[in-house]
Amino acid sequence: MSDDDDFIVFEEESDEKIDTTFVPWIVLLVDDDPQVHTVTELVLKSFSYKGRTLEFLHAYSGSQAEEILTQNPDIAVIFLDVVMEHSHAGLDLVNWIRTTANNQLVRIILRTGQPGEAPENSVMINYDINDYREKTELSAQRLITSLIAALRSWEALNQLDELNNQLEEKVRLRTQELQARTRELEQNYDFLVKKDKFAKYISSLFQIGMIVYEKSSSNIVYINSIVENIFKISKTDAYSRTINDFLHFTSTGRYSQNQEKESELEESFIVLPDHTKVPVIISHKCDFFGNSDLCGYIFLDISSQKALEHLALNKQKLEAIGQLASGIAHELNTPSQYIQDNLEFLKSSFKDLTDYISQGDTLISEKKDELNNILDRIEALKNQFDVSYLLSEIPEALGQSLDGINKISTIVKAMKQFAHPESQMEDRIIDIGRILDDAITITKNEWKYNCTINQDLSEPAGSLMGAPNELCQVFINMIVNSVQSINSCPDGRKGIISIQSENSTNFYIISIKDNGGGIPSEIISKIYDPFFTTKPPGDGSGQGLAIAYSIITSRHKGKVEVKSDPGNWCEFKISLPFSN
Repeated sequence: MSDDDDFIVFEEESDEKIDTTFVPWIVLLVDDDPQVHTVTELVLKSFSYKGRTLEFLHAYSGSQAEEILTQNPDIAVIFLDVVMEHSHAGLDLVNWIRTTANNQLVRIILRTGQPGEAPENSVMINYDINDYREKTELSAQRLITSLIAALRSWEALNQLDELNNQLEEKVRLRTQELQARTRELEQNYDFLVKKDKFAKYISSLFQIGMIVYEKSSSNIVYINSIVENIFKISKTDAYSRTINDFLHFTSTGRYSQNQEKESELEESFIVLPDHTKVPVIISHKCDFFGNSDLCGYIFLDISSQKALEHLALNKQKLEAIGQLASGIAHELNTPSQYIQDNLEFLKSSFKDLTDYISQGDTLISEKKDELNNILDRIEALKNQFDVSYLLSEIPEALGQSLDGINKISTIVKAMKQFAHPESQMEDRIIDIGRILDDAITITKNEWKYNCTINQDLSEPAGSLMGAPNELCQVFINMIVNSVQSINSCPDGRKGIISIQSENSTNFYIISIKDNGGGIPSEIISKIYDPFFTTKPPGDGSGQGLAIAYSIITSRHKGKVEVKSDPGNWCEFKISLPFSN
């Protein structure tokens, strides 16, 4: 370490005594390097914030950290390493904390000595962490600064959680009062005006739109400021309309308007007056404020999230096109070459035939008494220009040229279909057989040298709705993954990829099975995680299966299942729902 390296800095001794009557802040250190634990404790041994010292808990792996977190729900801050028992152990722990343990309060500071394993931008976007620091830049002062910020945030979240609990109790009590008052006032909705400030605060805090209407008349009785901004409409104009002529859903939305039943949160699109479609998460609720005649829609605008998903999908598509570009060029080059050769042959051969016919006509015009001699000379010309060979080869050359043109046309059509910038927001009736044919054509240069693709598809029992472009991307990813799995087998086996289908009651199921190396059981649950890959650095982004899974499950409301016998085979089953 250099002289000016201040990673280890000790505070000067002070006569001021720390009030130990306060409960200490609990900090969990998660790192497989014991020295990191020791150094961190040394740096922070004299640290106090608001009169409270620190209590350290230690974990040297992700699994050990899970046990400690389960037993200690009051941990305030976690200093977390990324690379421990494996390269993404720290990120897996983040997912466990936020999703499985549902712990949204603890503050997570990511410390990594190998930033290449977890790029900062990708990690901050895709994982719910609160700070990201490289170990080389984390001086003592920065360590303390990050810790103070995390403790302040944790304390504020806990206070907010307590306030929310108190607010829920107040809302419950207030709702009981309003129910009694509503029975007395019957159709008087003055209480909505009195609660307007509260509704504005809640909706602006979470950017949630709210539309309340009477179930009996369908008249709108309340909209909040979020709805005003999105629909570009004033409350006065909204209150003169009914819910049916104000709020519309696209025909392809997964959500249907139903004023009789409540619904859970679902994704759909609402249509604005200018026909713009806005993606939302929406829910239908009844019995607003205890009034059985009041129903409403609560929705969250997710346009920004959908835009990010669209960018990620386009990035994946561009990567796939770039990877396949050389193969497509090779596929086009082969038929182009023999078309050129055949045309050169036809050009020279046609000249020979022209000379033969021209000279033959000249001989025929000579005197009849020299006919025998002319016939001999014609036969000699026929042999000279090899007319029999030309008559047999020219038709074959023409046939090969037409075959080449057809192959080029097939490849170009497949690429055009794949690269067509169709709207990502619109579904359409799809031809699943054609989509699979396009994917097989586009990936041909990947599989033709060592694999055979056997396709046996049955007709879907119902209509399938979806985005052909996105589904083609899914099948391309699946086929390329199968080829790579086969090519990675050390025995150099001949690959077989089987694509089959079947109909169930509600789904059309496509099976893609290969005889490659399969997926080890210990990682099969992680294959859909963003950035997870078993390939060497630089050979894979770890996003292919994650995007494919999102396209099938979120975009098309389908299912993806995987089965594997490591070393022998792997099978993906994609289930697409029939359209109503």
